[in-house]
Parts: sequence; C-alpha cells; structure tokens
Amino acid sequence: MTDCLSRLFLFDEAQKLIDEYEKKNSPNFVMYMCLLSGARNNRNNNLSEKIYNRMKSLFPDAKQGLVSGAILLANIYSSVGEHQMAKNFRYNQINELRSKVKM
Repeated sequence: MTDCLSRLFLFDEAQKLIDEYEKKNSPNFVMYMCLLSGARNNRNNNLSEKIYNRMKSLFPDAKQGLVSGAILLANIYSSVGEHQMAKNFRYNQINELRSKVKM
C-alpha cells in the first residue's frame, strides 16, 4: 500500500500509513524504500534526503539496504541536475558504508 501511495505521489498519506503501522510493529525497511522510490519518481530531492536520513537512523545495521538507498538518492540528485552533489554524496556514503557491507 505504501508503494501504491508513493507512486501516486501521495507522500503524506503514505507517511500516515507508515506511522500507523509503526504504532504496533517495528519499522519496516521496505516501506521506506518504497517511499524513497516514489520521491525519486517525483524528482523530489528534499523529501528523498529526509527519507534517507530517517532510514539511516532507524536501520543503522541494514548496511546493504542503505547502500541501495544511497545510490537511489545519488541518482535523484543527478536527475534534477545536481551532478556534483550526486558525485560527492555517492563517494561519501558508499565509502562510509562500504567498509561495513559484506561483499
């Protein structure tokens, strides 16, 4: 459901659904990736940054998933013309996470 709402750019409703879910369950990484993907489709880099930072705080041990999220966020920066920002972010985040990811 979060994916559907995100694809329709209904981010507030998707966030409400996540908040409601988290009242009775632990946070779900996939729900946040769906939200991040929807923000990418909307080319909304501000929302994407907020989602990615929330993912980093909620899931500090999900390093492989965070690498995917970092690449997605870097691609969002590139899609809105922020190529240098994308390059710097990709370099910093991947290097930060790489040492902790099992290859």
